[in-house]
This record gives sequence, C-alpha cells and structure tokens, in this order.
Amino acid sequence: WESDEQREGRRRSWDHMWRARQKFKDSLSESSLPDETKRQHLGNVENVLWHMDGKAAMMLRSSIDNIRWFKDTHALTRAMGEPIETGEIVGGVCRTAIQRGRLSVLGLMLDGGYDNDERSAPGIYAHEFGHAIDWFPVKSGKSSSRISSRGEWMLAWEKEIKGGGLSDYATTDPQTLVIWEAQFG
Repeated sequence: WESDEQREGRRRSWDHMWRARQKFKDSLSESSLPDETKRQHLGNVENVLWHMDGKAAMMLRSSIDNIRWFKDTHALTRAMGEPIETGEIVGGVCRTAIQRGRLSVLGLMLDGGYDNDERSAPGIYAHEFGHAIDWFPVKSGKSSSRISSRGEWMLAWEKEIKGGGLSDYATTDPQTLVIWEAQFG
C-alpha cells in the first residue's frame, strides 16, 4: 500500500506535470499554427512530460517565460538566421542570456520535428527541455548548470567524449556539452 506521504508526493508530481503541460498548451493556443499542428505539437510535449518526474516538470515550467512555435524546421531555421542550403537544419532552440549576473532561459523555439520523421519531435523537445532544466537557477542565484557542471558529467566528458566522434564545438568545453545528452542520453 501507498503511504499518505507517497500519495502526496505523487499528487505533487502530477500537478507539476499538468501545470507544465498547460503552459505549453496556452502558448500553442496563442500561435497561428493550424489546429491539427497544434494538437500534434501538444501530443509530443505530453509524450516527453509524462516521462519526467515532478521536480523536472516544475523546473521546466518555472524556467521558461516564452515559447515560440514554428510550422516546420525550415521556418525555425530561417528564424534563427541559418542558411538552409548548408544542410544545417535547426529542430529546436533553448535561448539563454546573462541577466542580472546569472544565466536565464529566455525561451524555447520549437517545431514539429524533422521533415518526414514524426518520431523526431519528442527527441528534439526532450533535448531542449533538458537545456531549460539544466540552466534552472540554483539556490545561490549564481550562473551554474545543474547537470553539465557536475563532477560525474565532467568525468563522462573526459572519458567518453573528448577526442571522440562529436563536433569540435561539443568537445571544446564540458559546459557546451549539453549537446551530448541528446546524442548519447
């Protein structure tokens, strides 16, 4: 049987996930996307949220103020100023900036995944949500990441990644390595 404390913890987790879902749903309702596209995007968000624990959902919801939705990867890539001709297609973005001396998440820019691959959207969303959670403000208020600045992360970077098959950008500094969790996480 479940104790009252366990039941209350489960209730809080569901509450955090539901509130995070509502934040994404509200942003989609304000977008100009077709209703079917909105339903698909929300379904992908739900797919990721239901695999998160309550604390992660709370940090995700609390860390983002702005969510912009795009109809496809090409529209998002153009909005980022990336030339599509190079083959570098942007699937999602977690925008950050230093504000009042600490790193803050400005918002997420998301689309429905890579062309002709509907399974890619949940992976893209999970990756970008991971960035937002990683940079959720720590209690001290300092600019620090929760995941990619931990000792375990640094050891994994040294052992498994440095000198491996990732891009030069990903291997130059463990702090830029949040890319790694999408490629290997």
